[in-house]
Amino acid sequence: MTSIDAAELTPASHTRVCHIISSFHPVVGGAEKATERLCRKLVHRGTDAVVLTRRQPGTPSRERISDVKVFRAGLPVRGKLGSFTFAVGALWLLGTRLRAYRILHVQNIDAPLVLAVAARRFLGRTVVATIHSEVNISEKRQTRAGRLRLGLMVSNVHVFTCINPAIAAELAESGVDSARIRAIPNGVDTEAIRPASADEKSDLRATLGLNASGAVVLYVGRLVALKQVDVLIRALAGSTEAGEVELVVVGDGPEAASLRQLAAG
Repeated sequence: MTSIDAAELTPASHTRVCHIISSFHPVVGGAEKATERLCRKLVHRGTDAVVLTRRQPGTPSRERISDVKVFRAGLPVRGKLGSFTFAVGALWLLGTRLRAYRILHVQNIDAPLVLAVAARRFLGRTVVATIHSEVNISEKRQTRAGRLRLGLMVSNVHVFTCINPAIAAELAESGVDSARIRAIPNGVDTEAIRPASADEKSDLRATLGLNASGAVVLYVGRLVALKQVDVLIRALAGSTEAGEVELVVVGDGPEAASLRQLAAG
């Protein structure tokens, strides 16, 4: 990670995209990793892509992570004060230092989308939104404030991308015309993720202390309540049909300690 020089803010590319996301490195999650990989691919293909995110405690306001320029706005505090200062600081950046980035790509429909709507209205930006979960939309429809936010989303986002048909259906039910919806499933880096050889599988089983044969269930992701890993652990522990099935959980998060305790019990 290195700092960003002022000269780097004058990109040679004619296509400039600013990706807006609530959290980024050092926070690790699916949306964060997807944003980082997407930016790196765009940069390698000649597009100038930057990340605009909320500032976290102990992080600089600007830095370069791999090939990606990262800008952080707002006070590094939690709650409404952090959200408000992020929105104000990010709008200021979009209107000044990042004014050449005419395309805004936001992740999900929370604070980044509200910010992008304001940027469209006041700064004339083009807004693309990627929706990662249909639950985010269905839950918003249950409250008046949520429906207001959905209305702003439907009226101001130029194009939506979604990772599965269920999200596309929720968008359509919320009033989004099908011409504005693009289905783009999450991709897989086949250079990094590939089938293991027989010897590799045997070595991994030995390293992890697993049986030499038998089925293995693998969970990889954040250890947060939303993922309900505890349900998976209880289901396998209480199943009489699981037989020799073993569970491997890979990840970290606030639920890590309680999940270890649950698995040990």
